[in-house]
Amino acid sequence: MYPSEYIISDKHGHKCLITTEWLYQAILSLSEKYREILILEFWCGYTKREIAESFNVTERTIYNRKQKAFKSIRNYYERKA
Repeated sequence: MYPSEYIISDKHGHKCLITTEWLYQAILSLSEKYREILILEFWCGYTKREIAESFNVTERTIYNRKQKAFKSIRNYYERKA
């Protein structure tokens, strides 16, 4: 692993590689359920339906959680910028 790369994993062993420290820290600051949704969709390629089924919730719930995660990441970035 290069010093400029960071790996995040969820409780199920799904992993993602992040190359910027601020994004790494922002994603670490998310709750596990928000972090896992982002990892599953953007790094593992799961569909919203697959994620919703694994969490036993609706696709709309996944959408809402993802939006909250994005807002949290954006707020983290604005505080650090």
